[in-house]
Amino acid sequence: MIRLLVPGLLGPFPRRAEFSERPRLPALELLIARSDRRPGPTSYAEALFEHFGITGRQPLPTASVCHLADSHGQAESRYLLHADPIHLRPDQDRLLAFDFDREALAPGTAGPFVEAFNHHFADSGMELLAPHPTRWYLALTSEPRVRCHPLADILGRNIDPFLPNGADGMQWRGLLNEVQMLFHSLPANHERESRGLLPISGLWFSGGGYLPGEVAAKVAPAALRAIDGTRKVDCPLAAGLARLAPSGAIEPLRIEHAAGRAALDANPGAWAEALKALDAQLPILMRAALRLDSCDGFSLHWSPGMRRRIWRRLRSVQPERAE
Repeated sequence: MIRLLVPGLLGPFPRRAEFSERPRLPALELLIARSDRRPGPTSYAEALFEHFGITGRQPLPTASVCHLADSHGQAESRYLLHADPIHLRPDQDRLLAFDFDREALAPGTAGPFVEAFNHHFADSGMELLAPHPTRWYLALTSEPRVRCHPLADILGRNIDPFLPNGADGMQWRGLLNEVQMLFHSLPANHERESRGLLPISGLWFSGGGYLPGEVAAKVAPAALRAIDGTRKVDCPLAAGLARLAPSGAIEPLRIEHAAGRAALDANPGAWAEALKALDAQLPILMRAALRLDSCDGFSLHWSPGMRRRIWRRLRSVQPERAE
């Protein structure tokens, strides 16, 4: 069976009225109408952990697993959090958060920020790591009593409802503010602005945990079939989990990120184009058994014989409305 992950398959989007004309998606419409719909993972991370057979961890330690991939297999025994660089933009009485792509954070960009952070917090038991230009991590000597929201929850939104909470929540909110002030004063940020680049306003923490299991000496190629169409996806979570996966056969995995990214950007046009590209691939994939996970609570289980369920009427794909 092929496992297909399509986060953002049905959006959501703030307003359905944004879709003046919905794309025709004959293969996807057939799959949705005639496959078996079952409960599934509620997030992209949960789907990947399940696929690679690593369960029983809540919250999911995505930072430690991604770091394993970004550091090329160098296991980190400390507690790790994602420390994603973000740009904060004032909007009336609130702050909106935006992330950076590869072009905006080229190799070498992280150096001055990592150095300044680690010097400023030298006696705090924290260390900022940047094994990848756009993916940074915070290493701690002990586990914090804090609950954090994923970066995807805040992009383009007011950050206030998503600030850290828990027993140590106030301390971590203070840390966010202190990092913002530290980065604001850095010459590296002033230099970025002089070149017309967005400044790095601060860090967003999420996905905390210790590295689960033992790191495999070799990675089975089948475990790393994380692809977007014909292009290989830069997916550190899939690559890290492949190193931790129990021995044995792992089903082929395909990942389509474009629809999810369009949903995060609230871009209906890009979402429609992403689904058209997916629809063009589905006829070949649907010749065999297929499981499609939308990563929002349901999965579609397909076998070729389901085409004969002609009593199930086809309907156009309807994007969901964000609450």
